[in-house]
Amino acid sequence: MNKLSRIVVGVLAVIVLILGYGKFTITPTPEGITVAGVPIGSDYQSTTTSSVMNTAAANLSYLLLACGPGTLGNVIINDVTTGSFNLYDGTTTRSHTMHATTTLGKATASMAEGTYEHDSHFTNGLILEFPSSSIASSTITFRGGDVSICR
Repeated sequence: MNKLSRIVVGVLAVIVLILGYGKFTITPTPEGITVAGVPIGSDYQSTTTSSVMNTAAANLSYLLLACGPGTLGNVIINDVTTGSFNLYDGTTTRSHTMHATTTLGKATASMAEGTYEHDSHFTNGLILEFPSSSIASSTITFRGGDVSICR
């Protein structure tokens, strides 16, 4: 191979690399496109509760997990529990006529370990209420809703 042939092959290799790089770079995915089987915005969020949480000391009776419409996915009881909690569709646990609170699920002191599938729609928001200082150890998954619009 003469010198001119090597230069031509080298230039062609550089061109191929430059053009190929543009095809294989990672670019942001536009809204509405599915990535790995889940449409953007439809991925689940989660929160956990612990049986050692001291809600009485923190003066905590409920947590607002999401505001606006969404879906309660699963409630996973992590260990045999002596505690409980309630899940509501609402933005407050206070009783009033503007937004009725609907019970989506309850974890009782007698629930066994396992995954409890809900796939329940909520309209107003998702509230996790602690009726006593003893809480079930769990993981709660949900999607939709935005707690920042409630504040």
